[in-house]
Amino acid sequence: YFIQSNLSRMIKGPKAAQYGAVEQDQSEETSEIISVPDSERKTVEELFDELGLGRAQFFSWIALMTVCLYNVSELNTTFIIIKYIRCEWNLGFFFELAFTASVSFFFASGGLIFGMLSDHFGRRRVILLTIPLYILSTFLSSLSTNKWMFLVTKASASFFVGSNYPVGTVFSAEITSSKYKGNGIFLASITSSIGSLLVALLAFFFLNNVGWRWFVVIITCPAFVSIVAVFCLPESPRFLAVSGRNEEAIEAMERFYYWNNHTFPADTKLIKYSNVTRGNIRDLLKPKFRKETILLTVMYIGNFYIYFGLIAYLPFALNDRICGLHSQFTTVFSRKNDCRTLTQDDLAQLFMITSASTMAVLAGFFSANKLGRNIPMKVAGLLSFLFSLTLLFCVNLPFTGSVYFIIKFLSSVYNFIVSVIMLEIYPTVVRNTAAGFINFWGKSSGALSTVLVHSLYQLSPLSVTIFFIVAAFGSLVMGCLWTRETKDARYEEIIEECECTVGQD
Repeated sequence: YFIQSNLSRMIKGPKAAQYGAVEQDQSEETSEIISVPDSERKTVEELFDELGLGRAQFFSWIALMTVCLYNVSELNTTFIIIKYIRCEWNLGFFFELAFTASVSFFFASGGLIFGMLSDHFGRRRVILLTIPLYILSTFLSSLSTNKWMFLVTKASASFFVGSNYPVGTVFSAEITSSKYKGNGIFLASITSSIGSLLVALLAFFFLNNVGWRWFVVIITCPAFVSIVAVFCLPESPRFLAVSGRNEEAIEAMERFYYWNNHTFPADTKLIKYSNVTRGNIRDLLKPKFRKETILLTVMYIGNFYIYFGLIAYLPFALNDRICGLHSQFTTVFSRKNDCRTLTQDDLAQLFMITSASTMAVLAGFFSANKLGRNIPMKVAGLLSFLFSLTLLFCVNLPFTGSVYFIIKFLSSVYNFIVSVIMLEIYPTVVRNTAAGFINFWGKSSGALSTVLVHSLYQLSPLSVTIFFIVAAFGSLVMGCLWTRETKDARYEEIIEECECTVGQD
């Protein structure tokens, strides 16, 4: 029965004739569709409104939380263990620079490419493709025998895990009505922050005891749970609907209704979308979205520069124990033979500062629900800029650690709210493409930030601080230019001016 039902599902559709499908099935389907007027057809949004919030969403969110758990944590792991492999393989300054840049760039590229692919082939399918490849790359990196093998495997792992943010977060937002969309984005974001926190916690307990190779293996374990969890989920009904796969969309909705102990409305028909272009970057620059795309991209560039720059900068500051205006006279190759690894106190402070992201997502979620999106975003941008100025006047290392904590907290609040806005304004046909595209430029800025941290830090840590201040000011200005409030916006499925057919087969 399973084989027969799946074969019939594969045969039905635009290519049914070439597979020898029975014409009677097509005629029955056509007559059934014609008998239902377009005005009586429903959208996926309307079905989710009737379904409400229940176990189906919570089960799905828990499954997708396992995917988001090791999103940013992959980068955190890489930036921590590089201090342990520096002397093991006699890494030079330029190799470290190329290593951090390539890992960050491939991380950004993965989000762009797999985001576009998920708008073409589905969210669930892309996740099930990238997770095993990420696991394989990560395990190979733990078995690396030289620095070049480590570079290739780590860059590959970052490329595959880069898909988690756009695809996993969008998937979480699309399995409920617009009323609860913020809940899905919140859970995906806070899980990503908890993943970074978990890396710092595990580093404190295991890194100096078991070594960096076993540490990498331990960090990869949640990915195995993700494969099973996502396999049990249906595809996003919104994606299936805009893809013209209405039968599969209804089957997915029936599963959600069943999980919530609701009876699915009999004889329900969805609006039929045909000839819809999906995953096209050019749609992001159409008049309806051009201004929003440019503003969101620049906001991401500034904020991710700060976020990833601090991730790369903090281990150096902890190691060298210098900060502020007094740190501008370090020599170019002063750390060439520095093999001092992070102490337990360093890792404890790293854990405390990393916890800022988790608290920030909570603060961003509640403030965005109470005050809307614009006010908390602008306040976070302003405070982040003001606190970045205090890095110029470092009194001691605990003072610097406290400032890092606050800036990371504020930049995480800003990033969360901007992420929510981004996923609310774009329709289903380009939602992942938009998230991947904007994140690509933001994370590329983060890659540039890590390059500048590793290069300019050799000359003057003060110059690194100045770039942080400039980036914070840019994010503040772009945030002030944003005026559109999206708190109560409902999800759209297609672009209004698209050349597509609605309600016809």
